Order: sequence, then C-alpha cells, then structure tokens
Amino acid sequence: MSDAAPDPAAPRVVFLTACRNEEPILGQFLRELGEVVSQCGLAGRASLWIVDDLSFDGSRELLRRHAAEERAFGIHLVEAPTNLGNQGAMHYGLQVAEVGPQDLLITLDCDGEDDVREVPSVLQLARESPGKAVLIERGR
Repeated sequence: MSDAAPDPAAPRVVFLTACRNEEPILGQFLRELGEVVSQCGLAGRASLWIVDDLSFDGSRELLRRHAAEERAFGIHLVEAPTNLGNQGAMHYGLQVAEVGPQDLLITLDCDGEDDVREVPSVLQLARESPGKAVLIERGR
C-alpha cells in the first residue's frame, strides 16, 4: 500500500449499513471492513455511514470510539429519529449519506450476514460495469 495522498478526483467508496443492538458483532465488522479497505487501497477514499436504529446496548458508544480511532475510512454515525426497522433505517441512510455522482455506494448488513471480505469482488464487478447497479444475492 502506498503512502501517497489519495487522488481527490478518484471515485470514493461509500459503505452504508444500519444497526440496532449489534454491540457484540460491531467490533469485528469494523475491523474486517478496515482490513478490506486497506487491502483494496481505499484508505482515505472510503467512508462508512451507519444508521443507529435506536440501539439501547453499547452500539453507539462503540461506534463513537471507533470513529475517533479509525484511520482507513471515515465513520459517520447517524441516529434514526425513531425506530425504523432495518429497511427503514437503510432508506433513511440513503437520504442522509453524502454520495457523489461518481462514488460507488455499497450497502452491507453489519451483523455478519454479509461477508465484508467479498467487497473486492463487488468492486471488480463495478469496474467491469461502470454506471450500472451491482446487486449481489447472498447464498444461504
């Protein structure tokens, strides 16, 4: 990985997720996402918007700590105005996240259902199909 400053003209990668009482898994999700961002050379060009859907465990505090310490990507914590449910929180996040016209938006579940280690393959598909939506169906 290069220590050069990120190219301001290069598209950014914006990750969006929602959480509600995910404290037990959030630390692992953030570590794995940080590793993937670094491995993909996205440090300084990636951000995570995470909508907290009125968690009452320690999720918000954990996210605030990580936001203060994280260097590979910026963390933007958005608190839902009311309990919206997962899909409602994601919709709310789509309204408030700062995504430019050239940026790539990737939505993820932060509870482990989506494997963040698959982000490189999503990025590859996006490079192969510029201007297209890339939808991934996860296997169960």
